[in-house]
Amino acid sequence: LQFEPCLNNLPYYGFRNQNTHQSVVLVKEGFAIRRDGLFNGTNEKFEDEVFLTNFTINENHIRGNLVDPRGFVTKKLVELSKKEWQQVLSPNFPIISVHIPATGPLKLDLINNSFVEAKLFFKNYFPSFAYWCFMTHTWFMDPEISTYLPSSNMVLFQKGVYLLPIPKANGNQFYERVFGMQDIDILNFKPQTS
Repeated sequence: LQFEPCLNNLPYYGFRNQNTHQSVVLVKEGFAIRRDGLFNGTNEKFEDEVFLTNFTINENHIRGNLVDPRGFVTKKLVELSKKEWQQVLSPNFPIISVHIPATGPLKLDLINNSFVEAKLFFKNYFPSFAYWCFMTHTWFMDPEISTYLPSSNMVLFQKGVYLLPIPKANGNQFYERVFGMQDIDILNFKPQTS
């Protein structure tokens, strides 16, 4: 894995419970969300029946639409007490961006070791970079992959992270990585490998 310090460019606010260490993610206000919990326009699919996200912070509470850790926004509005929940993510918060190279093994023990080494590296060489989380934008964090490859290393990786839907996401990179091209007639595709 490759790591880069940067700023969060996604519309999410993350909070960690100071007692239980549970994490929750809420969405910035004003986004149109489809019935499937994805942003309206994801994969160029638009629906008329959407709900708009809410997000507010006052001196005592944080309130907003919950993101399910499996990768979709819910209609459920949650209210968190500021006394119990610490903010660990918001737009423009420092994060460590994770790049997953196209080659090499994707085994959980190697992944976990890579994160441990990255934490030590940033602590030793960038001690003033105060980040709270790692984030990645990659085609294989698509929750649908678990339907087709339930015991794959990709899905095992997914189960260890909090999946977030990406505004304006499309399947181009998925098709390019899996089929070798973005423009593909999936119904008439003829496999060329065994």
